[in-house]
Amino acid sequence: MLKKEKEQLQQEAKDWSTSHAELSEQIKSFEKSQKDLQVALSYKDDTNKALTNYITQLNRLQCESESEDQSTDESDELTNGEVAGDRNEKIKDQIKQMMDVSRV
Repeated sequence: MLKKEKEQLQQEAKDWSTSHAELSEQIKSFEKSQKDLQVALSYKDDTNKALTNYITQLNRLQCESESEDQSTDESDELTNGEVAGDRNEKIKDQIKQMMDVSRV
């Protein structure tokens, strides 16, 4: 009876050892997943900050453009078309740069 109980306890010990090994592997897998998610979250945070910065810059450009439109006479813009063109080109170039950076 003691031998039978001993064999039963040894079998239980082997089963627990197997379960422990499987759970250890799962823990390692979950820890790796957690690290990957933290990296992805950090990347998303950086992207979010960059996009917020771009939106702020676009709003600033829009405000500057509106204030320049109000401060310059329409007659000056008509006689010297380069003034409006230069400003528009500057805005377009800045928008293109921001789009290039956001793609990267």
